[in-house]
Amino acid sequence: MQVGTKKEHLLDLDDYINFPHAAYSPVLPPDPGETWVFLVDILSDQSLFGRPVFEGADTAGSKLYVAWYTGDHAAAKRVGCKPGTTLAVQDGRMKVFMDGRTGLRLEDESKLESFPVPLAQLKELNAKLRSFTTRNLVKPCFHCEKEGKSKCPNCSNIYCSKVSFRISSALPFHARVVKLLRNDA
Repeated sequence: MQVGTKKEHLLDLDDYINFPHAAYSPVLPPDPGETWVFLVDILSDQSLFGRPVFEGADTAGSKLYVAWYTGDHAAAKRVGCKPGTTLAVQDGRMKVFMDGRTGLRLEDESKLESFPVPLAQLKELNAKLRSFTTRNLVKPCFHCEKEGKSKCPNCSNIYCSKVSFRISSALPFHARVVKLLRNDA
């Protein structure tokens, strides 16, 4: 997963493309180079007959179940999955189980990670981290990608110099954006 670029910081736990929830669950397996991570707040242990099964909530708060099909019933303990933790499932896809419940069927332990905090706390930490890492972020010039130094007074695009501003503002696109922002459309 691409975590960030020089333009933006992408590690946003509320981004339903990189961190989907039940309503936006990918149907097909990921393409090469593509990945996503389901985050599940583990609420209770629903295990029966030795197979680890947990009730949880996804990033949107929807209830779902996490069932282990690794063939190794001790895997859930090794990963640290228990109520009060957040389980991250890489490239997970929603399934409908034989009893009609929906959730994630876990088959590959290498695609799992457990965090010893509830999902709400993880989201709070993520928001603080994003705020901290973008506080002093240098914004690139809208025209040439060099370090931006000043803003267009009409549309807030950032430019490195008056030359870049003049070149970009002469383009019809820039004039349309400014016109839309001024509600003159």
